[in-house]
Amino acid sequence: MGDFSPFLALRLNQGKLFATIETNYIAPLKAEGTTTVKACGDDQTRVWLRPDTNQMRALVATDSTWTPQDGKQFNTCTNAITLIDRGNKLPTPGSGWIDFAIYTKPGPDGSGHVEIFANNKWIVTIKGHIGHNDKGLGKNQYFKFGPYRAADDRNWTLYYDDFRRSPRCEDVMDAQFCPVL
Repeated sequence: MGDFSPFLALRLNQGKLFATIETNYIAPLKAEGTTTVKACGDDQTRVWLRPDTNQMRALVATDSTWTPQDGKQFNTCTNAITLIDRGNKLPTPGSGWIDFAIYTKPGPDGSGHVEIFANNKWIVTIKGHIGHNDKGLGKNQYFKFGPYRAADDRNWTLYYDDFRRSPRCEDVMDAQFCPVL
């Protein structure tokens, strides 16, 4: 029901790769409507507020070509979602095949947890309000991947290889990272 975005998305815009987390709208820490892109303080995350759809989208990871102007819509800060930067950027789309491993546990009540790995590098830990708790979603957070909405008008080719999904970390990624989950 409604027009709710997936709680986790790997996005491509202008040839730049970035990851976002969605949750229900939570009042901002600073004035809405500003177009100035400022750094958030400790334990704060940049968000794009969308109160008209009862959503907010957090910018949680970017590739090395990302600039502040690429994310100018993420112009507000929240402490409802926190990030732990693991010292690695997402790979650039032109760098070749990218192997992602992602642990997800939605928690619109603030108990959410996401870990993103790319090419066996730990990118980011995300905790807090993750996912939606209204419009009938609740426990029915959905999973999808592939181009949708605002896709380019050219033909795309997208390959998925060795897609795995499991409640056991060791089934989907390098076991050296699994104890952290």
